[in-house]
Amino acid sequence: GVEAAKQMGDQALEASFASTLGLHELINGNPELAQGYLVLAEDSAPATYYPLILEAALASRQGEPARAAELFSQARRLAADRWSTQDEQWVALFSASSPG
Repeated sequence: GVEAAKQMGDQALEASFASTLGLHELINGNPELAQGYLVLAEDSAPATYYPLILEAALASRQGEPARAAELFSQARRLAADRWSTQDEQWVALFSASSPG
């Protein structure tokens, strides 16, 4: 998906795919791979909210709940009406109260 989005020139889609892959890597206990996907997402479309969700999830898993909450809040504001149920599920999964 990331490569296809890159070939199409859709930077937002590329960032979305990279962030989603990073979130799944984080779920699977691979924070280093998740960090790599964060770099890819930020390089692809830094002005989108997708990298912020992944960065917030990483912060949460690194024991920085206040930073995670702020990043999730920034992502929600940036996404505006594009904020989805799936985005809300990521917040719930990586909230400070969820087990890491």
